[in-house]
Parts: sequence; structure tokens; C-alpha cells
Amino acid sequence: MNKKAQEGAGVGVGLAIGIAFGLLTDHLALGVALGVVIGLGLGMMAHRRG
Repeated sequence: MNKKAQEGAGVGVGLAIGIAFGLLTDHLALGVALGVVIGLGLGMMAHRRG
């Protein structure tokens, strides 16, 4: 998998977690923001490792 794909997967996973969190807590905007942060973090880690 290339680095862009890894970053994309990380952001996707982060968004999924964030949206789930948002739906569970009724703070969808906060959940999406959290998901973006998590996703970018995962993408950066994958980017550094690769």
C-alpha cells in the first residue's frame, strides 16, 4: 500500500470512529472533529513508518 492510501485509510477509520462517537453522545460535530484529528494522527504515523 502506498503512503497516500495509508493516510486515506487512517482518515477514514478516524472519521468512522468520530461519527460513531458523535452519534452515541449527540455531539456529531465534536465527533467528526475528533475523527479528523484521530485520522490525521493515524495517517501521520503510517506516513512516518513507511
